[in-house]
Amino acid sequence: MVKSEKYLAMENDAKTALEGVLAELLEIRRVQAFDKPSGNIGWDPDMVLTVRQAGKQYTLLVMVKSSGTPGAIAEFAGKAKAWGTRLSGYPVLVAPLISSRGRELCKTLGLGFVDLSGNVFLKFNGILIEKWGKEGVAREKRLQKHLFSAKATWVIRRLLSEPERKWKFEELSTKADVSIGQAYKVVNKLVSEGYLEKERGSINLLRPGELLDAWAEIYRFDGQEISGYYCPLKDQDEIFKGLKSMQNYALTLGSAASLIAPFVRSTDVFIYVKNDIDKLIDALNLKPVEFGGNVYLVKPRDLAVFADAQTINGLITVSNIQLYLDLYNYPMRGREQAEHLREQVMGV
Repeated sequence: MVKSEKYLAMENDAKTALEGVLAELLEIRRVQAFDKPSGNIGWDPDMVLTVRQAGKQYTLLVMVKSSGTPGAIAEFAGKAKAWGTRLSGYPVLVAPLISSRGRELCKTLGLGFVDLSGNVFLKFNGILIEKWGKEGVAREKRLQKHLFSAKATWVIRRLLSEPERKWKFEELSTKADVSIGQAYKVVNKLVSEGYLEKERGSINLLRPGELLDAWAEIYRFDGQEISGYYCPLKDQDEIFKGLKSMQNYALTLGSAASLIAPFVRSTDVFIYVKNDIDKLIDALNLKPVEFGGNVYLVKPRDLAVFADAQTINGLITVSNIQLYLDLYNYPMRGREQAEHLREQVMGV
């Protein structure tokens, strides 16, 4: 197998990045390409670095990969383990970007890494080098936003709603209301990130809790159109009575949490609305205000917030998953309410 020009360029960038990092603390004695049999490209190290510190010499076995996802790291770990039978040295992965999840996996597996965004972790023979570059943080956030794009979260929402279920592509795409092609793309990305596995034609969710954590970290309730109103029915129970005859809405935040898993008393009522907004305004006799409102109508950026809506005591609330997302980054003890909800009623 012959290395492509793109691979050779990335290998050269990797060599430069490694030398730059190591030169700060270690004396680089030798950098050499690993002499591989023609059929072993992709299996043996791409280069071997000999470094020295305090009079002692160490060997780093370096492999360059085009991806730093948890899936790629797990594959690298398997290859590094095989090297141990014939090669002596500390295994180091070089990739364009190692995510925070990937970084933790490297630490757990005893691997070092350097990425091209300035992130570094090397720990061997009493030597520790660890850095987390700002560019890497920004790039990871961009990748996370792509992973949790609107259409992708339709698939993720389905997976989290039944975390023990073994899915087929066709039924997952139908339940998530996306094309099979879209479901395929999302599933493959989740597999590469270590959240899913594909086995004998079925799709299995491996880490539902971690997937929900990652989604909650980037989700923002306040990124929607929220309008404040004053309702003369000052008591929340009275407002709830007025809602019982309504449709096409869903309670969220503290007002929904008070029905599902009470924790913090909330006087404000937040309501997602689909349509018939004027009908709801008239039913509750709402008056628009800039400040001091007690009812807030929310036009969602994605109608998926109504997915799996539930009826409790005659009132419609968002699903537990949606409520957790809304609460997680919301101020006024939102995080505490979210974790209480998760402990009390959620299975992930």
